[in-house]
Amino acid sequence: MNGDSLCGAVLISKLFVLTAAHCRDADIDFAIDPSSFSGGKETLIVDREVHPLYNEDTYSNDLAIFQLKEEITDVPYVKISNEEINEVGKEMTVIGFGDINPDDADVDFADSLHQADVLYVNTESCGRDHRGEILEDMMCAEAPNKDACYGDSGGPLLLTPNDDYNDDSIVGIVSWGRGCADKDFPGVYTRISHFYEWIVGTMCVMNPRGVPDYVNCDEIMEFDTDNLAKNRVKENTLYNVSVPTEFPTHTPVAPPIKTCGDRGAQCQTNDDCCSEKCNFLTKTCYPKSTGNRDKISSGLGGSAGGNAVQRNSDSRISIGLGLELP
Repeated sequence: MNGDSLCGAVLISKLFVLTAAHCRDADIDFAIDPSSFSGGKETLIVDREVHPLYNEDTYSNDLAIFQLKEEITDVPYVKISNEEINEVGKEMTVIGFGDINPDDADVDFADSLHQADVLYVNTESCGRDHRGEILEDMMCAEAPNKDACYGDSGGPLLLTPNDDYNDDSIVGIVSWGRGCADKDFPGVYTRISHFYEWIVGTMCVMNPRGVPDYVNCDEIMEFDTDNLAKNRVKENTLYNVSVPTEFPTHTPVAPPIKTCGDRGAQCQTNDDCCSEKCNFLTKTCYPKSTGNRDKISSGLGGSAGGNAVQRNSDSRISIGLGLELP
């Protein structure tokens, strides 16, 4: 996606694309299978579903699904993995066209698709590095001088067990980070296994005829998805085309009213704090966010509203220092 901002994404069926929620307004179309920065087949978007619990302050639930106007039959899609990655040091691969300039003062997007192999970091260790801000729907990875950077937001973190791309699977989505390849701050990704049921269920509701071959919507939804899709129609002003509406069960249920702790209050979990952020080292609550977080991926990586955010050296995310794909 390279319109108001630059973002990566991954084809997960002939009709659906997965990316980060904060990339939702990056563009009105996708460049499918680009071999160069300005290449690829432009394919229009006709529908999208942003995770209903996406939080712009914490970057939790940073996931969105887009439906394409036409099926992609000449490019293989990547299988979604429900495998929960928890093995420290497990190797994964992240790809993108993001910033490859190690100088914080300059941004140079890659002319061709790049890749970097990174290693899984456990949640506890990553949480200490990132001030207790790593939630259960996130995962972390790092490697010396390798990371995601500006422009790679929304791109895939892959398991690549061999040289056959048919065996690849997606386990993460580039979400946020502090710096690029900063040894003190691992990169943070949306954890796909946490959202597996939401991803396949959402595709079934949006268009059951467009799901991957390994997904059976009748088993997942336990009702007539064909009739549901036919009855799910509205006028989408964003793309100015008739598209399905969200199924009522997607509306998040309001949590029960409960007391929560303000800044400095004792906590054991994030739920104990009004800010939803517990410092697991001191067992006290962080203050509520003012919205000016230093971990934002920036507009160049796909801002939440599609508008560029002023860059600073402590707020970058994306790939850059990886190896160029053949």
